[in-house]
Amino acid sequence: MKQLLSACLFAPFLFVSEDIHARSINATEVLAASVRTKCPALVTSMLKDQQSALLLTQYPIDSKRVCDCVEETTARDVRMVQYLTGDEKIVSERIASPSTSEYLKFRVISSLFSCIAPALNATLEQVELPTPPLADK
Repeated sequence: MKQLLSACLFAPFLFVSEDIHARSINATEVLAASVRTKCPALVTSMLKDQQSALLLTQYPIDSKRVCDCVEETTARDVRMVQYLTGDEKIVSERIASPSTSEYLKFRVISSLFSCIAPALNATLEQVELPTPPLADK
């Protein structure tokens, strides 16, 4: 669990504001592209915990499906889309703000958790739990 939280909070989400700042003219499109290209590695790093490796080897999670969901869910944040749309100079200034960077990071993390949960639940539904032998009476 500790590895999962570390992967989510520190690793690949540092990219979001840097990628957007580099090409702020289409900030929401750049955010979507960043999620699209970097999400699979994040899903993999979240799920490579040694304790869950056997289960996920037998019942893999479709990271493309999870990442498509993350991209769609993130893009549904109307407030964020409106905030990142407009005059290039204004949008660039907004993106340079640490609070905007934090908001974007946690928007993507929130989307990731909401999208990976159904995938994990689908995996768990496939797992056959071992039945213990019946005790002799």
